[in-house]
Amino acid sequence: MNPLSPSARVFPHMRCQVCGGATREQAHRFYDDRFGYPGTFSFFRCRRCGHVRLAADFSDAELETLYSDWYPRAASTWEGLEPLPAETGYRAWLEGYRSGAFRWVPREVSILDIGCGFGQTVDYHLRRGCDAVGIEPDAHAAAEAQRHGLPVRQGVFHASDFEPASFDFVTLDQVLEHALDPARFLADVAAVLRPGGQAIISTPNVGGYGARLFRDRWINWHPPYHINLFTRSSIRRLSVRSGLQVQSVRTLTASAWARYQWFHWFTRPPEGVPSPYWDKGRSPLTVPHRVGKAAEWIDRANGFQLSARATDALGIGDNMLAILARPERG
Repeated sequence: MNPLSPSARVFPHMRCQVCGGATREQAHRFYDDRFGYPGTFSFFRCRRCGHVRLAADFSDAELETLYSDWYPRAASTWEGLEPLPAETGYRAWLEGYRSGAFRWVPREVSILDIGCGFGQTVDYHLRRGCDAVGIEPDAHAAAEAQRHGLPVRQGVFHASDFEPASFDFVTLDQVLEHALDPARFLADVAAVLRPGGQAIISTPNVGGYGARLFRDRWINWHPPYHINLFTRSSIRRLSVRSGLQVQSVRTLTASAWARYQWFHWFTRPPEGVPSPYWDKGRSPLTVPHRVGKAAEWIDRANGFQLSARATDALGIGDNMLAILARPERG
């Protein structure tokens, strides 16, 4: 039994949350192959729009526990974080740095960063003259951001916690896939945006090459943390349902993801065991030396970077960047 049971509710059959279409269960056996959360999980894919949903549900309190107790960030501090890399130039293009939603926010605007972690991006916006606020469910990460003097609230995002129509931009960097009810979540995002304001979203692309090629070892299944996984079709449908206009949806992927996938493929632990790559502090396993040496050679040849740029150019990259807008009227 999972630690969050019995209040975690499992659905053996479901309709698609996005379009209402019939779903079928993914054939693979899924478990938390990063941090060792116990139990196995099922994903259901919509036959119509391709959207994928984890067959489980959690309360807000359970989600906060999940991220506070199982994500290996309890020992991390603001001082130990790597600085955000430069966003311009050839290297920035090659590494796919503009895959981050926060990179698309202009200077001197009001911005809400949902799921802001330790608040690095909130700090980035403040330094650019923005009126920035963050919200983060992980109590430790939020406390670290607050210790650094950043305006970060701890908790799960709800529109009722903010003034209506109070932000020019809302960013969700690898956040929407964690939402229990993505339609209601995006409707809440629309509610806090000013008319004409934009929501900028980065989220894994379950319709890309990675889920097909790597199957159950694709890094972005990530149960039980990833609850909804989107295709281009499903994120467009969801946005319209939530009262937002789709301005663009593209695949734009950080090259580091290809590197992560390499290590994930070769170091996947047994069920219930933390990964030696994702959670080396708690894992009894180690990353094989030859896996790391091979990754160094691929890096030197820009192999990870070029594969990410090629799959993005074909529109089948692992990450989607969506820019949505609240209508000026209505």
